[in-house]
Amino acid sequence: MTRNTDILSHENTLWTQGISAIMVMLMHFIMQIEGYPRIVNILGSIGVAAFLFISGFGLNESYKKSGLAGYWHKRIVRVIIPCWLVFLFKLPFEEQFSLSRLVHNLLFTDSELWFVDYIVRWYIIYWLARRLSPRHTTKILAGFSVAFIFAQQLMCEQAFSFFCGYIVSQHYDKVRQTSRGRIIKFTAAAFAYGTETVPQVNKITGPGNSYVAMAKKAVVGTVGIDSIAGPSEVLVIADESANPVFVAADMLAQAEHDERAAALCVTDSLSLAQRVQDEVERQCAALKRNQTARASIDRYGAIVVLEDLSSCVQFANDVAPEHLEILTADPRALLPGVRHAGGVFLGAYAPEALGDYLAGTNHVLPTGGTAKYASPLGVYDFCRRMSVLEYDAPRLQAVVEDIVQLADTEGLQAHAQSALARF
Repeated sequence: MTRNTDILSHENTLWTQGISAIMVMLMHFIMQIEGYPRIVNILGSIGVAAFLFISGFGLNESYKKSGLAGYWHKRIVRVIIPCWLVFLFKLPFEEQFSLSRLVHNLLFTDSELWFVDYIVRWYIIYWLARRLSPRHTTKILAGFSVAFIFAQQLMCEQAFSFFCGYIVSQHYDKVRQTSRGRIIKFTAAAFAYGTETVPQVNKITGPGNSYVAMAKKAVVGTVGIDSIAGPSEVLVIADESANPVFVAADMLAQAEHDERAAALCVTDSLSLAQRVQDEVERQCAALKRNQTARASIDRYGAIVVLEDLSSCVQFANDVAPEHLEILTADPRALLPGVRHAGGVFLGAYAPEALGDYLAGTNHVLPTGGTAKYASPLGVYDFCRRMSVLEYDAPRLQAVVEDIVQLADTEGLQAHAQSALARF
């Protein structure tokens, strides 16, 4: 079993919620004992605060993955309906039935479970904030956190726990990336300089995110590297025969990598360009990483219409893309004109993802126009050449005056003398 090192992974947060619930239950059980130690109250407060923190974190993580789609369905099925069933189950055991009390319970306005009331209020506030003013969600949640202290007389750690969980979620991706970046830098340093347990290497190669690129840049010179690659990019040459669904899908496959990834389509068909644009919009909206893909398309995406396919090939050569896809009626006919590209994918059934995962060609490719002078990573990157010189006396004597003249021109007397000393 692989250990999950993400402290706030779904599995770990479920465990935290379970432990928090047990802590609260244990507190209430012990409080029934006469003369119970007051420190037990702290145990319950910690449990409540932890549960609220995870609730705020999980709610925002769910939003980042799927937005508000199915928002209330999940809450109604998992929280509201089970609580209603509990309230209704208790009715026969009530000494004095009160319709008003039942209504308060069902509406979570003043139920016997204050914690559930509190959570449901947060559900409503979060939904309204995201629905009506998504840019100001943080300010709205912060304001209600303060209001709850006075309105419900909550302790600060309880009133702000949900908000703190939300804040951590908002910045968690950056925190994780930063942590991974530090690990990557330490790893690169260990390979470059050696440790007691890691032998020093001569060359570091391979793909990675921006942290990998910067780590390789920091040690270049101490060790050799293949390249400082990224961000990722794709350029699709397509004609009227191309399927716009395929073109859009391949563009988005790169766009979801990184907000700085580039996804381009160049075509000789205005009709196809319009259909590709429509498909990009449709498919992007359905992606889990739609925010990343959308940012990439908006900033670095383009659909270019040129006069003919020859012009499209020239455009591709000028860009020198990492991935070049040719989705035309006869893709092989355009291949001889391609001079600058990291990897070329021919035809409708050679998507870039094929090269990523399965085809077998090396997928560490030159980016940022470096395909004009660089090649994909290969065995030759691990091969070195040495120059070997051997002259006998007559052959050296025949050229010694030339050596002396060149050395004197540079003002390097010892160079000249090293040749003359032999005669």
